[in-house]
Amino acid sequence: MRGPLEVDPYLITLDEGSEPYDEFRHSGMEFIHVLQGRMVYRHGERTYTLGPGDSLFFDALSPHGPAELLELPAIYLSIIGYKGEQSGG
Repeated sequence: MRGPLEVDPYLITLDEGSEPYDEFRHSGMEFIHVLQGRMVYRHGERTYTLGPGDSLFFDALSPHGPAELLELPAIYLSIIGYKGEQSGG
C-alpha cells in the first residue's frame, strides 16, 4: 500500500557535457537546493540566478529547469513530492 504522499529525491550534477534544458514538466511540487556551481533556473515565465545555498520550491507542472549554466559543475538536490496512489480494501 502506498501512502498519501510520494517523495523522490535526486542529486543532480551538471558538468561541461551538460546542456541547459528548461522545459521539464511533471506532476507534484518540487524543491531544489543548490550545493555547488551557479545557474539561471527557469520556472514558468520567471528566471532565478542560483548559487550555493539558494533554494526554490514550486509547482512542477509549469516548465522549469536550468536555462543557463554559469559555473560548473553545478550540483543540486531536487526533491519531488506528489500524491501517491492509495489502494483501498
